[in-house]
Amino acid sequence: MTKKVFYATLATLFLTTGTVCAGTTFETLDVDKDGAISQQEAEAMPELTEQFAKLDLNQDAKLDMDEFAKFAAVE
Repeated sequence: MTKKVFYATLATLFLTTGTVCAGTTFETLDVDKDGAISQQEAEAMPELTEQFAKLDLNQDAKLDMDEFAKFAAVE
C-alpha cells in the first residue's frame, strides 16, 4: 500500500465517522480535482478557512490530503 493510498484511506475513515462537520470530504472540497484544496476551495468550510495557514505546513497555499487529514482528526 502506497503512502498516498494509506493517507487517503485514513482521511476517508475520519470523514465517514463524522469528525468533519456536515459530511464535508476532501474530495468534495477539491472542486477542481487537482489533489489539493486551495484557499478559495476551503472557503466552503469556515472552520477550515480559519485554520488554513496553520494546516498548510509546506506553505504552498493549498492543503494536500495529509494536511487536510490533520484538520479532520481535530474536528
